[in-house]
Amino acid sequence: METINEDLVTRTELARVLRVSRATTYSWQRDPNFPKPIVIGPRTTRFRAAEIREWLANRPVMGVS
Repeated sequence: METINEDLVTRTELARVLRVSRATTYSWQRDPNFPKPIVIGPRTTRFRAAEIREWLANRPVMGVS
């Protein structure tokens, strides 16, 4: 998996690094623990990379037996 090195990342970059679709990132936003995007402009949002890393570190592992 790639790492997130930037301070702010786009939804597309986030999806690529985490190997999920952009639609999945929208689904994750329904989770109250998922980091909220920063609104930069009317059609521009970014995520704080540090918050994404923290969310990943504290997220329960699913489907592992």
